[in-house]
Amino acid sequence: MLYGAHNGSAYAVLHLNEDPNIKAVIETVSASGHSCGTSTFGRGGTRVGYDGTVVQSVTPLHLYPMAEFDCRWEWWPGFFH
Repeated sequence: MLYGAHNGSAYAVLHLNEDPNIKAVIETVSASGHSCGTSTFGRGGTRVGYDGTVVQSVTPLHLYPMAEFDCRWEWWPGFFH
């Protein structure tokens, strides 16, 4: 998936992977197409917001009996700003 980053001067490229056991890798690419590096995040659904914030759903290690639909999130505000 391709997201705008650094106020439109670069892109954040999320390398999609079907395996939930593999960590999320987001590559920063300049507008001219050169790779500027990668950032690795934990496992889970990962997206980049319009303001460069990375948001990731996190599955808890232990689900409690009454928490069948437990949702947890981690986020890094302005990570790709």
